[in-house]
Amino acid sequence: MTNLFSKKGQSLLELVVSIGLLIVVVTALAITTINGLRNSQFSQNQDQATKLAQDGLDGVKNIKARNCPVNITGGSTSYYWYNTIPASNNSIWVNAPIDATTGRTFQYNLGAVCSMTENGTETIGKFSRLITVKKLNSNFTVTSVVTWNDSTGSHNSTLSTLLTDY
Repeated sequence: MTNLFSKKGQSLLELVVSIGLLIVVVTALAITTINGLRNSQFSQNQDQATKLAQDGLDGVKNIKARNCPVNITGGSTSYYWYNTIPASNNSIWVNAPIDATTGRTFQYNLGAVCSMTENGTETIGKFSRLITVKKLNSNFTVTSVVTWNDSTGSHNSTLSTLLTDY
């Protein structure tokens, strides 16, 4: 009588099972590595976006502290954070055409010594920054939103601060 399980057949079966397990393990390791790299890249982008958003807020605070002119589209007047020339009455706190609902979007130039112009979205590499100023009673709410796109979709980092009149 012939033996149904010869040593040669058993070796072939063991080899097929081993290769199958090896493929499963290698695939799992590859998926884990790819996900780890994707998460690492997202974390780097999120960190960079948050820094750019903070730079936007710091830029507006710096312009306020230095009483730099703020140019608003559609007007020939430069508004200042503080009314340094009493006769001019062009303090942004009092007369700037900024409301609480829509606000105004601004861009500042890092290379400029002291200026802020209404301009909308600013592109910095793969990031876009939008700084919105809204008037809230005698204070201003400043929001800096930085957005970017990657293989998983669109993302953003948003920071806000309140500038008071003092």
